[in-house]
Amino acid sequence: MPPPDANCYFIRHGETDWNAARRVQGHVETDLNARGHAQAGAIARRLRELEPDIGRFAIYASPMRRVRQTLAHILSAYGLDETAVIFDERLRERDFGRYEGMVWDDLIKAGVNPWERPRDYYYWRPEGGESYDDVRRRVAGFAGHMQNPAIIVSHGGIHRVLRGIMLDLPPQEVAVLRVPQDAFCRLEPGKITWFPAAAPS
Repeated sequence: MPPPDANCYFIRHGETDWNAARRVQGHVETDLNARGHAQAGAIARRLRELEPDIGRFAIYASPMRRVRQTLAHILSAYGLDETAVIFDERLRERDFGRYEGMVWDDLIKAGVNPWERPRDYYYWRPEGGESYDDVRRRVAGFAGHMQNPAIIVSHGGIHRVLRGIMLDLPPQEVAVLRVPQDAFCRLEPGKITWFPAAAPS
């Protein structure tokens, strides 16, 4: 469990073409598309408005490429580079095993439907991959030792699990949490605050 005074901003990476196509990414390396870069830039500007000086924050990130591309916008807004970041393998996206690359409509046709049986989906482990319960174990290990306050840049699945830990949510709720790419949040034990960051149209 995180310490009782834990306080972190959580930022999901911007959109990729696989996101736009509703394709399962998991551990597959993908790049931000133009919209994703615009989202990341907008988030960087909004974060800079909220926190003009992030010197007191530990910055953590998944080492995956789509996260690093999102992070680049944030670091640039503060005149920083990746030497300011702690890359943590525990913040990698959930591993979907053999299902990576499939579109969600095909998963649903195959009987994998988070919205129909969310609790079952939370514990479902794809062949060669991880369940959300598996991911929770590694994210809980991270949360229990993260420095405070923190900025975390990672993935939708990691957000769901960390949000579940910080807000003490049941598995069936965690499994279907929405994680926008044009907003970010501040998480504290028992509390979440959202900050929209719409990119220019």
